[in-house]
Amino acid sequence: MCHWFIWSCFAVSFVLDGLLALIMKPGYQTKRLRSDAGMAFGITASLGSACTSLGMVLARRGAFGQTVVLVYWTLFASSCVLSGMLLVMLMRDMPL
Repeated sequence: MCHWFIWSCFAVSFVLDGLLALIMKPGYQTKRLRSDAGMAFGITASLGSACTSLGMVLARRGAFGQTVVLVYWTLFASSCVLSGMLLVMLMRDMPL
């Protein structure tokens, strides 16, 4: 049962990152401030979902094998890297 929650949190994280990547460029052409605020909130929600799923893995100490835990850590790291790349792309286009 716990696997479903973990996988769904990771899925939400990656779906949010995908949606944010899709709306990044069209949003800049219309309303820049709203687009930037929405992107920052979406990236935060994506990282929060990834951290929640990793927290569920760490809370069930000894319930999973080493291979499964390695897969979860890899998913968490890739979610963090993807969200970080989106954040860098967002901040790169912001005027100072």
